[in-house]
Amino acid sequence: MRSVFTRVSVEANLHYVDGAYLQNAGILSLAERSSCMQFLEIKSAMRAVTLTDTAIAKVRELVQAEGDPSLVLRFGVRPGGCSGFSYEMYFDTQISDDDIVETFGDDVKVVVDTESLAMVRGSTLDYKSDLMGAGFAIQNPNVTSSCGCGNSFN
Repeated sequence: MRSVFTRVSVEANLHYVDGAYLQNAGILSLAERSSCMQFLEIKSAMRAVTLTDTAIAKVRELVQAEGDPSLVLRFGVRPGGCSGFSYEMYFDTQISDDDIVETFGDDVKVVVDTESLAMVRGSTLDYKSDLMGAGFAIQNPNVTSSCGCGNSFN
């Protein structure tokens, strides 16, 4: 949880230095500090990513098919695609100290690296299957525009 607070404080341009909260090089009053801390607590309580029940079931199924219960789903963002960024999802066995780990049920874990956190925080991952095909669908509230293929965003 410490890394989430650190990341959020940077996003909010709020820094704690020698017992004082600083924002844009100005010292915050006690009321402003209290307000900012409430914001940070609310922001840090928000999941990095949420999985729907169908997505949880599909990830669980895929992990079981791989035969390695230590696998986690790594979800992130990388530069690329026609809109600037593209999503990245793959199974991984390594978790860094600064990674954010979200657990769903007893066995499904999703890991988000700190570099991707600001771009994916609040996203919902769903799994859809219909006559047109099957796959994971990402609903990201941070996206301002996306390409026609839906694989990249800005």
